[in-house]
Amino acid sequence: MNIGKIKRSALDSLDGKKGGFIVPLIAYFFIPTVITLLGQLLFGHDFSILKSIVTILGWFVGATLLLGMQKMVKDTIQKGESPDMDNLFFAFKSVNLMVRAFLIELLTYLYTILWMCLLIVPGVIAQMSYIATWYIALDHPELTPNQCIGKSKELTKGYKWQIFLFVLSFLGWAILSLFTFGLLMFWLYPYINASQVKLYETLMVLNGDKVFGNENNPYTNADGTASGITFDANSANVATANVVAGTVATETVSSVDSAVDALIAAATSTEAPVADPYVQANAALDPATTVAPATVDPTPVAPVDPAAPSSEYGA
Repeated sequence: MNIGKIKRSALDSLDGKKGGFIVPLIAYFFIPTVITLLGQLLFGHDFSILKSIVTILGWFVGATLLLGMQKMVKDTIQKGESPDMDNLFFAFKSVNLMVRAFLIELLTYLYTILWMCLLIVPGVIAQMSYIATWYIALDHPELTPNQCIGKSKELTKGYKWQIFLFVLSFLGWAILSLFTFGLLMFWLYPYINASQVKLYETLMVLNGDKVFGNENNPYTNADGTASGITFDANSANVATANVVAGTVATETVSSVDSAVDALIAAATSTEAPVADPYVQANAALDPATTVAPATVDPTPVAPVDPAAPSSEYGA
């Protein structure tokens, strides 16, 4: 898993599309904030049932918008389309989707807090293991919120340290955004989320077959290689063409560097058949390629009559 290449791939996918996130992000941040502020203004700073209801409502709306934002970024990256404002509000079309989004937000928050009660490190590890939950919820609507969290934990198994480094790599940008009064977030938020989509795709190629089974994993082919629909040479395994005896075989390599090496090897290979009918494989002389002895025609050649005219010159 190459974090730098995953992030560069995300930036490439966002090329020319970042401006389309400005209005949705304003709505995403503004709506829950307004609901919370109204609760403060209407019911004061003291605890009350009505104020608690408004606070929960703000959280409920925020979680629903978060699911919509994740869908917007995911569709933008995977389908190559411009950000669609309708995706931001798509979960409001169904009560089940709204409840689903709220429960995912609530459960991941509670689980993280419970782990934090033990030690900070277990809480951080738990947070890393939940990073794919929202995308699993979008790809697998048949799963319950708790099942989505469980599948995310399975999917990230063995890669939590890399995920931690991935999250940590955005820390400098987050600090820098404080000096821009948050304006940098309009560029940073799509960048972070697009990178998370690419990270999710990578995890699905690496671990998805184990977690969901190959038949339920749209990110891999039957042989476990990255599928053409979500193929990303920068973030997942790479399928390379290896030319052998005039046919194309596909093999999986674990990194872009290996892919380049494989392509170079294929281009410089002498195993491909050539036009000369006397050239063929001969393992006894050279394991790679050798020249076989020419076949001699046993038919005797008639002697040349020196007195006969030469047909070459027509004389």
